[in-house]
Amino acid sequence: MNKTDLRMVPIGAAAWAGAAAGILGLHLSVVLVISAVSGALFLKCRKNIFIAFALILLTSFVLSGVRTNAKEEDPLAEAARDGSVIHAIVKISTDPEIATAKRNSESCRSLGTVERILEKGNPAAGSRVFLIASGEQQTSLCSQTVGSIIKVTAKARPAQRTQRQSAFLSVLKVTPVKNPGWLSAITNRMRDGLRESMRWSEPKQGGLVPSLVVGDTSKLDETISSDFKATGLTHLTAVSGTNLTLLLAFALPLARFIGVRGRWIWLVASGSVALFVIVCRAEPSVLRASVMGLIGLAATGVATDKNRGLRALGGAVMALCLIDPWLSLSWGFALSVSASASILVLASGWQIKLRKWLPGPLAEAIAIPLAAQLGTQPLVTCISGEISFVGLFANALSGPFVGMVTVLGLVAGGFSFFSSFLSGCLGWLAGWCVNPIIVIAHTFSVLPGATFQWSATIPSITVLSIFCGMLILVIGKVLNTPWLTILLAFILVVCSLFPLQRIGWLPKDWLYIFCDVGQGSANLVRSGSDSGVLIDAGLDDEKPLRCVEGSGLRRLDAIILTHRHADHVGGLNRILAKFPTENIYSSSNIRGIQTRLLEDGAVLSVGNARISILGGKKLTSDVSKLTGQMENDAGITSKVELFGTKAIFPGDIEIDGQTKLLMQGRDLSGDVLAIPHHGSAHQVPEFFKAVSPKLAVASAGKNNDYGHPSAKSLKLAKQSGALVYRTDENGSVAVARSDGKLVAATQR
Repeated sequence: MNKTDLRMVPIGAAAWAGAAAGILGLHLSVVLVISAVSGALFLKCRKNIFIAFALILLTSFVLSGVRTNAKEEDPLAEAARDGSVIHAIVKISTDPEIATAKRNSESCRSLGTVERILEKGNPAAGSRVFLIASGEQQTSLCSQTVGSIIKVTAKARPAQRTQRQSAFLSVLKVTPVKNPGWLSAITNRMRDGLRESMRWSEPKQGGLVPSLVVGDTSKLDETISSDFKATGLTHLTAVSGTNLTLLLAFALPLARFIGVRGRWIWLVASGSVALFVIVCRAEPSVLRASVMGLIGLAATGVATDKNRGLRALGGAVMALCLIDPWLSLSWGFALSVSASASILVLASGWQIKLRKWLPGPLAEAIAIPLAAQLGTQPLVTCISGEISFVGLFANALSGPFVGMVTVLGLVAGGFSFFSSFLSGCLGWLAGWCVNPIIVIAHTFSVLPGATFQWSATIPSITVLSIFCGMLILVIGKVLNTPWLTILLAFILVVCSLFPLQRIGWLPKDWLYIFCDVGQGSANLVRSGSDSGVLIDAGLDDEKPLRCVEGSGLRRLDAIILTHRHADHVGGLNRILAKFPTENIYSSSNIRGIQTRLLEDGAVLSVGNARISILGGKKLTSDVSKLTGQMENDAGITSKVELFGTKAIFPGDIEIDGQTKLLMQGRDLSGDVLAIPHHGSAHQVPEFFKAVSPKLAVASAGKNNDYGHPSAKSLKLAKQSGALVYRTDENGSVAVARSDGKLVAATQR
């Protein structure tokens, strides 16, 4: 047996560490010390490895530092620091998409490359930017396609050092200059053709196929997105190495079946990779996925020399970090490398053991996702705060269909140039092939124990990493024995059938949870043993849903929306997809949502909770005519009484809203307070005195642009006698009773 070649592994690690250090601005002396100490570990093995390690570490550090400093000092970054309005020629790099921002305002967003700044003849060629357009310019920007060249008038804002882009450009005016070049035009037409080819399929199928094939999630159904997240299939809807691996694993055997041999096989492989990169856009994430996908073939039986897989992986990591140092700080890059390494190291040996008593395709379908999941689980949990018990089964069952869908989708897009009918037929077939994936994701996602919440703290992740390492050792021994393997699978099935309580932070008998949803608000009130009331639904992402799922609740008795701003209602549709309820209350009509209007003085009895509406103006007119602050102050303030405790949830009311409550002489006393408006500085001291809470929580996003929570609001809460918590630092906060006293437990 040939020995596995590990020589490039430390070299790749050195390039990765050096790139990250250069971007983060670590001092050169720190890198020198790391180089010497880390390199010494390899000194006993081979001196040339030590020298190479040190040189690559320093080279990567210097190159990334130079590029980052150049980005920080280019004319565009300087204009951004000054907040200047600039006129620039920009080439569109990514498909523009609509995003919902705070207060339900929509904007069009895209990435672009500046070809030149028009002021003073300054070139600034090659600077990458975020483009954001709202209002009248939203349509103008969103009508552009990748490769289009436009002239923009925009206000520049600085980007962070850790981002590739030099600046954010808030677009004030868009003027088309030039249509896309021939290659971009062909790619755009092919992607449009793929979407059009799905016209005979169900909407869910029509939205998922472009997502699987080219990473186009513009029409992806929210329910499918949620199901994929719960079952560990989210990587399929992004452009990942898995997509390319499955594409080649399907295309190359097909080529061999029809008689392709020798060097022509590699021509088919190269053509498939080139087509994949072109159609999915030659962005950094796509290039990374392509490289990792090719390396992943070393464990699928397509590559000819599996013992060189880790050498190729180390070389790829080195090359990618030298070419694009910002990948070194990307979660996607870390996940790709971890998955590829795990597959290379573990999957081949596990397949051999499983093939002794299982058919080859089934052994491969089990070994590869199992290796990838165990290798990436600590990183996935760092990001999501949970573990998927059903991910292995879902990935194994979905794998064969993904390859077919990818090939059919690409061919459908290609045929759209010649025959709309044939393209539609192929699209319909792709939709038929993707339907099993939808069924698999939904079936596993609704299992009570599909996901297991795990605290994303350093000690918890360390414990999880050790556990995964031990499990890898155990599995390596167990797979030889059929009955032990079946027993392990049975344990996983049992875990997925029964909900498990969150480990590490959540009290069993919690009363209230203030969810960490970033710069938004979502709070839970426990109205029953397995049911609750949701007050606000956070932003339009997965965080609010994850909080509800992680609470242990099986259903929502009611949802109260304090007002219609996107940071309070954005996550509602995702939550309703998993926790449907007709009891949705608000003070105003919300587009696309059937609500019951509440007004001041209303009282709701929901299970064990009594909810009194202390403030809130019933708004049946066009609330879009109100200013954001007027709508904040007209929002619902609720007082929850639960098992002898009282909690005040005032939404985003500020000075006018708080003053009105005080003037009306309302009983605002409470044990727990959600600090108004994420801890804005616009607070009334008397309001805090009237509540006099024992515990106060500010819901805010880390490093948000609003300065929330403000020092003033935190001081007022402390002066009122409260212990103060903030979700940007503490994570989600749960309130419970212990020995007759209120106590708080935090996620971090």
